[in-house]
Amino acid sequence: MHVDVYFRVPDNQTEAQLVQTMIPATPEGQVFGHLNCRSCWTFFLTNLSSVLDHGKDLRDENSNIVASMEVGYLPLPLTQRN
Repeated sequence: MHVDVYFRVPDNQTEAQLVQTMIPATPEGQVFGHLNCRSCWTFFLTNLSSVLDHGKDLRDENSNIVASMEVGYLPLPLTQRN
């Protein structure tokens, strides 16, 4: 699959447009490419907004128990952060 992201600034706000193409034309591709990816992109963009607006990362810090949509992460110790 291929993803393009476009940004524009209408009325002093930032608008992001995500376009995903080359989704396989198979039943599995349609389910994964349309349903699963839509849910994941919604979460990832919501998380990006949360980080940029409030500094809060919504992902679960325990990467061993999260579902594919949640995508856990292991935070760096404060001494390694920029």
